[in-house]
Amino acid sequence: MKPLCVVIGASGNLGTPLSLEIGKHYEVVSLRSTHGNQILSHGMGVDSLERCLAQLGHQRSPECVVINAQSPLYRSNDPLDICELERVNVELPMIFAEYSQKHLSKLLYTSSGSVYRPSLEPLTETSSRLIDSDDSYVQSKLKMEDSLRNITKDRVIIIRPFYVFGPFQREHSLFYRLIARVRANQVIELSQGVGMHFNPIYSFDSAKIITKIIQECDQGIFNISGNTNTDLRSVLEQIGKILSITPQIAESGGSASYSIADSSRAWQFIEGDRGTSLGRALQLTIGT
Repeated sequence: MKPLCVVIGASGNLGTPLSLEIGKHYEVVSLRSTHGNQILSHGMGVDSLERCLAQLGHQRSPECVVINAQSPLYRSNDPLDICELERVNVELPMIFAEYSQKHLSKLLYTSSGSVYRPSLEPLTETSSRLIDSDDSYVQSKLKMEDSLRNITKDRVIIIRPFYVFGPFQREHSLFYRLIARVRANQVIELSQGVGMHFNPIYSFDSAKIITKIIQECDQGIFNISGNTNTDLRSVLEQIGKILSITPQIAESGGSASYSIADSSRAWQFIEGDRGTSLGRALQLTIGT
């Protein structure tokens, strides 16, 4: 019998491929937003979670718990939306953290690369965090990182993904919007005609890395990003080539930004695998 892994946030851009990859090695209990709402609405914490799992036919202790829940109210400034973001990004993960501690399960939490202070240098796991951010989404991620490390005495795996993209991405994601704007022949303004420098990662590559980390680690912080540094202009040109549409790019003022992560610690878990090339990953994302 395969060991059990409970995943909250098992749909969407990262959750879907992650659940599929974990499922190669574990029996996966995939919990989605409807289950999360059910657990929160009962207001009984771990008891509500265990009742939900029992209803799904799972009562044995899990070997690992993966917290990948993300509020769809990504960066809204509406007070009601911020309250909902707190419920999904903080209250719900806390319940799963307490559940993992009760069952002595391995715990993995999906944070975000946006917790770092901007830098022209590649961001490592020890780079300064943006602790004074006024972004409610970033605040929720920082709060959970600190809370989980405190609750578990640092026995938690924290991953910080950078620009994950793939066929299950949602409308608010960067790559979804870039593809849509190229298709619509909309003008896209880029600082210095280049825009941001970054190293995005294909969702199925990130899922493979994260699963190996779950199998081989009990704790640690890991950046999750691609092996190739690129920029927004280059990405738009590749999207245009795939769609046979010339992107409408205009140069705007300001300096190009940098969001490049050093994820060598994570890639060592699949040594010898360089991942999916950016061009091929875009083809798979667009569906050609």
